[in-house]
Amino acid sequence: MEQISAANSGHMYGDLLPDDALRLVFARTSYADHIRLRLVCKSWKRLLEDEDIKPEFHRLPWIMFFDCHRVRVIESGRRLIWSSCKLYDPSSRKTYTVEEGVKSEQEGGKFVNAAILESKHGWVLFQQKHGSSNSTSTYNNINNATSSFFLYCPFTGETIDLPQLNRGVDQCTFSCSPTSKEEECVFFAFRYSYGRKDNVSIHCRGDQAWKTVEAGYGLRSRIFSVVYSNGTFYCLYENGALGALTVATQEWHLLCQGMKKIPWYPCFIEYDGQLTIVHEAWQTIFHFDFSKETWVEEAGHAWDGAVFGSRGIWSSNPLSISALGDAEELAGTVCLLPSPGISKYSLGVCLQRVDAYSNADELSGMMKRVWIQPPNT
Repeated sequence: MEQISAANSGHMYGDLLPDDALRLVFARTSYADHIRLRLVCKSWKRLLEDEDIKPEFHRLPWIMFFDCHRVRVIESGRRLIWSSCKLYDPSSRKTYTVEEGVKSEQEGGKFVNAAILESKHGWVLFQQKHGSSNSTSTYNNINNATSSFFLYCPFTGETIDLPQLNRGVDQCTFSCSPTSKEEECVFFAFRYSYGRKDNVSIHCRGDQAWKTVEAGYGLRSRIFSVVYSNGTFYCLYENGALGALTVATQEWHLLCQGMKKIPWYPCFIEYDGQLTIVHEAWQTIFHFDFSKETWVEEAGHAWDGAVFGSRGIWSSNPLSISALGDAEELAGTVCLLPSPGISKYSLGVCLQRVDAYSNADELSGMMKRVWIQPPNT
């Protein structure tokens, strides 16, 4: 039987249907299908790289497992690293290997000792500290460090470098997808300064450097989490205080001095247009009332969202979704990393493990892990 070469195959398959028809087909295929379709021919690979063609995803967030470290073997004078990145899809309960193996430090050295800061819109924000020990987080080390930042999208393999910041950060996030054509992506970094006013820095895609704004009012309290909503970054402090940085004016405001009781490591989210605090051990939730500038406590039994948070050294800001479709069973719950065993909590009651994430246990270990939204959710 005659075998068709890759070059001839690419020409033949590319001519079967016009590009517009292929785009419609590709837009209705899954992420796994996209991986296979890229291998068919060059013209299909070119079409699949179009930003307007995104694979079909379900609502549940995926989990990215990641590890990168130097190996002792030096080959021909080159330092080598071991790099592994895997994606777990809860809807199909399958694991996809993005990359795994040894490569030169030049190819992937930026991932060595990189810390995960945030995960949004299919992108993960990493930080590397320079000039201080990565194993400590004392006040002096944080302030003497220089930070490098970069974004990585495991679904496409893209990386985006950001300007360096001449200090360490406690919290860092961004407003939208860095490749968005509809709005400008803005990055937010916060540094806690004990006994003094804190500093926040912002960076807009395309700018050459970060801009620093003096913030805080000597609260002597760190920021738990940051939420971006309608042009403003909202910062929840450990004592329940709420600060806000408006991007357009670059002005900082303290909206609330604090609250009488606040759970440790709460999930601070925007849900249904409201700033909300949820915690797996509490049977109530808190919404922020802008008219009264205070937190309002409400019974959590009527809350129908789902929160995906994390604990420990791989923590990032939590994700929240409407519990529809394949996420319906998670309405009113909080799901926590790290695995093994992604447990869900019904606001005060620990329930069983989440079936959709049961196969993720096989990837447990010392790999870094983070919830990640597929790009089109």
